Amino acid sequence: MRETRLPEPTSARQRLRLVPAVAAVARRTHADLWHIHDYYLLPHARRWSRRTGRPVLYDVHEYYPEYYSQRFAAPAPVQHAARRLVAGAERWYAGRLGAANAVSEQLADRFRALGLPAVATPNYPSADAFARPARPLTPDLLRRVVHTGSLTTDYGADVLVGRPWSWRSGRPTWRCWPSPGSPARRPGGGSPRRWRGRATRRT
Repeated sequence: MRETRLPEPTSARQRLRLVPAVAAVARRTHADLWHIHDYYLLPHARRWSRRTGRPVLYDVHEYYPEYYSQRFAAPAPVQHAARRLVAGAERWYAGRLGAANAVSEQLADRFRALGLPAVATPNYPSADAFARPARPLTPDLLRRVVHTGSLTTDYGADVLVGRPWSWRSGRPTWRCWPSPGSPARRPGGGSPRRWRGRATRRT
């Protein structure tokens, strides 16, 4: 097996700029099959499959229509339109590939509905990996929570940001730092900057 290393992208913009280079390297390889992960490679993969008659496996780790429509702050109608646009493009290209490997059964069903053979391979831990019974939520445990995923509603942003507001007075002081550019918003309005307080009521 040979490996061709390309520069590691440091931003979404650089990642997009690398797509033609990745596709060009893949075309020169004369492979029996393409195995792609990124949504951006779908048009290139479809053209290669149509030209060569060889299959492409689309390995889908993200709910791309939901993810990209919420990636940047925008009015709800704009987000809905973006979601439909991304979903339509994904259906058009992926539905003409060889097969899909999705991160969940729910996502795999989307591709099965297109007539595409699809399986689900979850990349999240089984509930059996967690302690049973669960430890009681003591003040020390409630003091700090680290969320390393993307702050969109499909990845728990509503729960993460809204949870402090559901606590009654007497809970520990909480802090929340959505990363710059995150679409997460303080319930009721506000900028995606850090905020803190004692969650006595939702504002």
